[in-house]
Amino acid sequence: MQITDKVIEAVPKIAITGLKQDEEEFLTKLHKEVLRTVLQLNYVNNCDDMEAGILIDLCTMKYWIVDGGHKHVSIKNNDEAYGIYRVARKRQLMFIHNHPTSNTFSYRDLNSYLSAEQIKIMSVVGNNGIIYVLIKKETYIREKAIDKLNEFMKDIISDIESQKSGLNIRDITKIAVNIARDKWLNDCGQYGLCYFVLEQEATD
Repeated sequence: MQITDKVIEAVPKIAITGLKQDEEEFLTKLHKEVLRTVLQLNYVNNCDDMEAGILIDLCTMKYWIVDGGHKHVSIKNNDEAYGIYRVARKRQLMFIHNHPTSNTFSYRDLNSYLSAEQIKIMSVVGNNGIIYVLIKKETYIREKAIDKLNEFMKDIISDIESQKSGLNIRDITKIAVNIARDKWLNDCGQYGLCYFVLEQEATD
């Protein structure tokens, strides 16, 4: 999906328990900045599927923009950001990135986020301006969250295979990752996480 100036201006306001109003306003601006960065990357690369991210230190509110590639972005793409990531304390950071499809977190996103103790908050801003947010609470249990995601994936693959659909394992996996993701997001409060969606604000 193509990003427009109208979409960027209508990005919803961030509202996260525990943050001050000025911090929430700042994070709202950074979600817009991600889309502006992607808009430029799309122009340079003559496409509409580039990704970018921003790593934020929640203690200082310093941030680092990370340019990505076609349908992917990694903190490792920015040496300074990756250096901060490697030495950060537990739940010190937030990572924002966009999804050209405007869908919620991917299965890969969840695996990366759950394993990264440094990242407290991860958000995805769709190219349509909708924001998806995951937050690790004090009750977060890393092992349980990861085990449940893997368990859902395994069970769903087994269920599809038992239906003798004739699909190969690659196609089965493509189907299973989305089902497992949605099921896990629906239940993630049981593992000490908070998941919510912020809809785009109405425009004239």
